[in-house]
Amino acid sequence: MEALLDVTALKNEPIVFCDKYCHASIYAGFFHLPHFYRFHHNNLDHLQILLDKSARSARPKFIIAESVYSMEGDQTNLPRLIELAEQYQAVLYIDDAHAVGIYGSVGWGKTAELGQNIDLIIGTFSKALGSFGAYLGCSQALREYLIHRCKGLIYSTALPPPILGAISAAMELLPSLKKERQHVTYFSDRIRHFFDQEKLSYGRSDTHIIPWIIGTAEKTRWVAQQLEEQGVLGVPIQYPTVPSNKNRIRFCVSALHTEKDLELLFSSIQKVKEKLKFL
Repeated sequence: MEALLDVTALKNEPIVFCDKYCHASIYAGFFHLPHFYRFHHNNLDHLQILLDKSARSARPKFIIAESVYSMEGDQTNLPRLIELAEQYQAVLYIDDAHAVGIYGSVGWGKTAELGQNIDLIIGTFSKALGSFGAYLGCSQALREYLIHRCKGLIYSTALPPPILGAISAAMELLPSLKKERQHVTYFSDRIRHFFDQEKLSYGRSDTHIIPWIIGTAEKTRWVAQQLEEQGVLGVPIQYPTVPSNKNRIRFCVSALHTEKDLELLFSSIQKVKEKLKFL
């Protein structure tokens, strides 16, 4: 991010517009900038208002968002973001880390079919692909620039051959995993349906990431412990990672989850929910 927003290279101080719920590691790259604005999460009307205010500025503009948000489990409106970036001549940067492996016709994420209209696409070989490292999808010119200006790349060693082999194998397998991706989508929908029946809050999740929004940190930790005792790993996500009144248990569906796993999850949540009435 430091290389991308370098004032010397850009010949002017950039203006950055970033979704409020973007990952902390993204924010770390531009918190120091004097022209930095956060738009309300997934509120592209608010983004347009901010862009309008800077429309006449000669400063280079950057729009930064994620395709799938890690704590909310919701997704952005990529076609609208592309339209706004084109309208205001802004560079569009999309973090696709939580979509790779699960979405797209061959598993390459939400940006796969729209890549030609997105200036920078960041993805990872960890998470769904089970390895280590990351990639950047961009133009040849930007690639050459970053190779020579990105300190994180220049001053680090190359990935070990076993890691590169694992990445290569995952890339070969990805297009053949259509049934596994459908399985993840099907189970995710079933979990949300169960949450609706039980009147439990999962926010605006519409992906394989499904939060159970509970409230206080203390209660959330208690729920996580209760679930673990029944054989369910529900990771507690607490403030300041999420708002103080929206502490949550974060569930992520994988292709290896079975009907038996789903039954265990549902029965465990029902038992915990019953106990919660008495807290």
